[in-house]
Amino acid sequence: MKEKISIIIPVHNGQKYIRACVCTCIESVLERNEARLFDLEIIIIDDGSTDKTATICEALKREYHDKAGCSVSILTTEDLGVSASRNSGISLATGNYIAFLDADDRLLPGCLSVLYRIASQSKSNIVGCGFAMWHSEEEYRELSTRPFVIDDIASWARTYDSHEYLDKGILTNDTRCWSKLYRSEIIKDLKFDENLSIGEDMLFLVGAVSKAGTITVTDWQGYAYFQNPDGATLRPFTSKYMDQITCWQLALKEIIKLRPELEPRLVARIITAVILIVGKMAVLPKKERLRYQAEVDRCSQCLAETRQMPEAFKLLPWGYRIKVRAYRVSPRGYMGLYGILKKGIAARRPQ
Repeated sequence: MKEKISIIIPVHNGQKYIRACVCTCIESVLERNEARLFDLEIIIIDDGSTDKTATICEALKREYHDKAGCSVSILTTEDLGVSASRNSGISLATGNYIAFLDADDRLLPGCLSVLYRIASQSKSNIVGCGFAMWHSEEEYRELSTRPFVIDDIASWARTYDSHEYLDKGILTNDTRCWSKLYRSEIIKDLKFDENLSIGEDMLFLVGAVSKAGTITVTDWQGYAYFQNPDGATLRPFTSKYMDQITCWQLALKEIIKLRPELEPRLVARIITAVILIVGKMAVLPKKERLRYQAEVDRCSQCLAETRQMPEAFKLLPWGYRIKVRAYRVSPRGYMGLYGILKKGIAARRPQ
């Protein structure tokens, strides 16, 4: 029997994106005859959508019902968030492999066959590829027409054990759960933290990597990441941004169980998260910024705690070292000055 890949797609009010997301994924498999390699199960979690997402999803289900080994199933939930949706998808998945795809993103042609080929050859429990960013349909079309040879891509792949990948993957900016294929058995009992809105990808990946044994990756860009102007990371500051600190603090506790020598690098990540969050708060209007005194206090406390590990401070880029020192002297003064500078730079940008 052929193996099956389950793709979990959470969507909330995604009427602008969901059809293209699902269609490009399935049609790529059908057009390239990848269906001869594996069956494909698309699981859409409609997370409390109030637009036409549900209607579009039902039409997709009818359109691709049992088409050449491809199927579409839909679960409708309350507005519980992307982590809860992914957790529901994992519970429903029946594939030998599981992948995560965001509704405004797409898989580029050949992505699944490349990942599946690498997984079959390497026997790794996690296989990952690179990603390309796009902003318009024209840019996506250019990405989707790039030629490639699967065997060449597979030969570029690098394999790591779990301990190596904590260092050479997660701590070198591969913190995303998407653009990867997971053996189902290693993630079936893992959960995304439903209390976090930012950083939950990385924590899930830490848990998966810890169980994986081996991880194989290629830099080939098989995932098309849409730079959504309404995306969470581009929005103004809210208290949810504090999750960036929380997730790295939780990751530190898990990673140092396996690699205690990585603690300075993890603490440096926490410091970096604090400075980025402070920068987000600094550009808020002064009256609005005053509402977040508890968050400012937490940032100050985190930086005070990191004084106990000077090795972490030395790992920071020089610009961050200056920012940390300035913030420690006067949090309020730093944010006031930083906000003025950022607003001045924005005002000078050409419209």
